[in-house]
Amino acid sequence: MGTASLDDGSDAKAKQDAAKSGSVERKAVHRARLAIRLAVLVLFLLDCIRLVVLYLYGNGLLGFEWGRPQLSAGLSPLSGLFDLSVLFHTGRIDPTLPASMVIIILGFVLSLVLKRSFCGWICPIKTIFDGLGAIGSKLFGGVRLPPRVVRVLRAPKTIGALIVLAIALFLVPSDAIIGLWSAPYWAASDMAVLLVFLKPGLAVVCIAAAVVGANLLLGRNVWCEFLCPLGGIYGLVSLASPVTVRRTSEACVQCGACAAACAEYLPSIRPTDRFALSNAPLAWNASRPARVRRHCSPCSSAELQSLMSSYP
Repeated sequence: MGTASLDDGSDAKAKQDAAKSGSVERKAVHRARLAIRLAVLVLFLLDCIRLVVLYLYGNGLLGFEWGRPQLSAGLSPLSGLFDLSVLFHTGRIDPTLPASMVIIILGFVLSLVLKRSFCGWICPIKTIFDGLGAIGSKLFGGVRLPPRVVRVLRAPKTIGALIVLAIALFLVPSDAIIGLWSAPYWAASDMAVLLVFLKPGLAVVCIAAAVVGANLLLGRNVWCEFLCPLGGIYGLVSLASPVTVRRTSEACVQCGACAAACAEYLPSIRPTDRFALSNAPLAWNASRPARVRRHCSPCSSAELQSLMSSYP
């Protein structure tokens, strides 16, 4: 009996040591991710400013311009999908504004190699809405929806992604898209998107206010999670990725904290212990999921260890 207790104690100590070392690595990854997201956001905002300057210059309101930006082309992903369809079927590249297609290809490659890493590490729109969601969570507490509700709310985004993919890649003839390359509207598609923000109609204002308001009130990224069709497309592509999220068995103490806090409800991180599965609310204070989202650190509470060791 004494030997078994010593073994259990050494195993627990080993798991705690592994958890500490893993926590340091995870913090470094989180810092790198934050730095990359902020850098891309700054570059994107600078390109948006360049686009506004180019628009004002073209209308004779400024006497200088800084060239045509490229990152802001990501605001018109549909043209990028059409260009990708032409490249796939004919091998030709849009000579006017290929940047949107390049961004789409980058998203596809990253989704295949590293799941939704484009959305989580690069996309500046997601960075903005994640920031709004974090502000809302601080102000209003945030809302954690049940997994079934989340799946139902995400269904329209997935269906929309399938429809957009089918139209852009297969239903619109390549000759028709190539014919549009010389059209004035196509050559200025980034300007057309800019005008939506500079001179929004009532519908655009209402939709934007609803999305921003939902982000703040629910304390979560409503646009990317439930509405963004491009995110839905990347999600479909990521299904073919060999990468997945798994529990680290050496560090896991079966507390259920990760499963309780994970916004994606990943089944691979659910604990296998019967106690954790049936008593997750007891094992984890519901007011602390934000800590797990930041560091994914397993709980090492002595009380929890005692409860788990006494569970039959």
